Amino acid sequence: MNPGKPLRLPELPDFFEVYEVEECGSTNTLLKERAGALPEGFVLIARRQSAGRGRLGRTFFSPDATGLYLSVLLRPALSPTGAALLTPAAAVAAARAVDRCFGVETGIKWVNDLYLHGKKICGILAESSYGGGTSPAYTVLGAGFNMAPPEGGFPSEIAEVAGAITEKAAPGDRERLAGAFLRELYGLYTALPDTPFYEEYCYRNFIPGRDVTVLTPDGSYPARAEAILPDFSLSVRLPDGARRALAAGEVSLRGWS
Repeated sequence: MNPGKPLRLPELPDFFEVYEVEECGSTNTLLKERAGALPEGFVLIARRQSAGRGRLGRTFFSPDATGLYLSVLLRPALSPTGAALLTPAAAVAAARAVDRCFGVETGIKWVNDLYLHGKKICGILAESSYGGGTSPAYTVLGAGFNMAPPEGGFPSEIAEVAGAITEKAAPGDRERLAGAFLRELYGLYTALPDTPFYEEYCYRNFIPGRDVTVLTPDGSYPARAEAILPDFSLSVRLPDGARRALAAGEVSLRGWS
């Protein structure tokens, strides 16, 4: 793959090698296709994506100039349980980076979305390949940030939930945010499977204590979110009083008080 042009970000650990392209279908897809030929720590940033991807098969709206879309290739020497910690670690890293770059206080919606002023500003997608081993052969970790509203606004299908970090991005904001996110991610990634960020993840998470709709590939059901457990699963109570610990999936607040 043509990696694009090298991009130098300030104070970045030598672990990372960063390249930027003007456009691609999906940074996650490109890194997955070329994972065998790329070193750990390879980062691809796109100014726009034509086929940005989110969780549960959704698309991620990725217009030019107003967002930061990046993926990093990792080779975690972790069990599947440990590798699953990459998503909450990335959520905390992204929240810290946004807060420090823009002077805001970002919330986390279990398990991997960042919210500001009640709107989603960032999504995270981790995709692993095991190849028969007990640790991932690789994990591609993608993050998409809405830095400013796109010209003409967000598409109608996401306008109710999509938000932006700031009204107008300043020159250099993309690079500052990318560097801050990667620095934070490096510190948390290299500490895994230890999770010193657990309390911060819980503090930032606004889901516990709310009525939610649990979304799964097999359907949806109502529940009461109660707590984030130490393994970062979500404890929910069903209408009949039974409790479940959700290790994966998604919850929605829409339609519930």
